[in-house]
Amino acid sequence: MKKNKNGVIVVFVIIIILIIVGVIISNMDDSNMLKEAKDVGLTANDNYLIGISLLDNKEQVTDYIDSEVKFYDLNGDEIYLIVPKYKDTIVKIYESELTDDGNLEKANLVDTLSEPFIIKCNISDIVPSVILKINHNNRVEEYSPFISLKDGSLVTSDFVYNFTK
Repeated sequence: MKKNKNGVIVVFVIIIILIIVGVIISNMDDSNMLKEAKDVGLTANDNYLIGISLLDNKEQVTDYIDSEVKFYDLNGDEIYLIVPKYKDTIVKIYESELTDDGNLEKANLVDTLSEPFIIKCNISDIVPSVILKINHNNRVEEYSPFISLKDGSLVTSDFVYNFTK
């Protein structure tokens, strides 16, 4: 009887281990990734932290994602949809200002969030009016969305994915 009892315990332990391993494996790939990030193709490159799209109007957001998003009107003519790749990515929105020596620096903190949002900014074609500070897993990057005067395309960085249609 004792042999049989030990066999049941061993089988029980093996089943528990298999369940735990299965849960860990199923959560490894993209458990931390936003559904919206997958929907806009942001998963194509591991280096990307955010995706961005230049919109014609804020209602166009429904072309990309179904959920409601916050809208920030920071005086300008350009409307962008920003989608963090990961749920725990923190994006801080700053108004920017030009220093006397011609550098762009963060001025007022507008908000801190980790979900998709729309921002209307850039009253000037020459100087971006917003700086986004993006933080994910001890990686910190800064990005200012703007349109190139050279060819009218959205200027990105190696950590920013452009999903404009």
